[in-house]
Amino acid sequence: MQRGVKMNSIPDTLKKVRKSKKYTQEDVANKLHVTRQTISKWENGKTTPDISTLQKICEIYSINLNEFISSDISDTKNNQVSEPAKVNEENNIVFMFALIMNVTIMIILLFNLIQSSFLAYSHGVFTWAILFIMSILFILNIGALFINKNSRLYLFHLVFPIVLLILANNLV
Repeated sequence: MQRGVKMNSIPDTLKKVRKSKKYTQEDVANKLHVTRQTISKWENGKTTPDISTLQKICEIYSINLNEFISSDISDTKNNQVSEPAKVNEENNIVFMFALIMNVTIMIILLFNLIQSSFLAYSHGVFTWAILFIMSILFILNIGALFINKNSRLYLFHLVFPIVLLILANNLV
């Protein structure tokens, strides 16, 4: 056994393959003529089996050494390339775009109301109630944008203010 040679996924692969074959550490230790503690140290990454022992392990598990090593390498690559980080970055970009769209449309609505002298005329309770409800919905939409980071709902957060803009322009 070699001390100091430590690859993060060899212990994980050893443990995963052993469990998939439904062997206990004791079973593998008896077949390799080592102690159960040795198997435990290999699976915890404290020590690493040498290449001849790895070949014996592969024989016991009925797998090819190349398959074992390639699964080890692919596990390492999968750990290095963080797919959720890329998705999270894309979600942040879409989130910022949705937020900017919401705020921009809200500002356009305000200027539209001021420019059309909407506030100078007396309107019925129904018109003011609709504007109040639309304002509340806008605020809730922006709040939901911050609370819910689900990218599937970003389309709703983009379309909703546009619909409100169209409704408000027809109301004025």
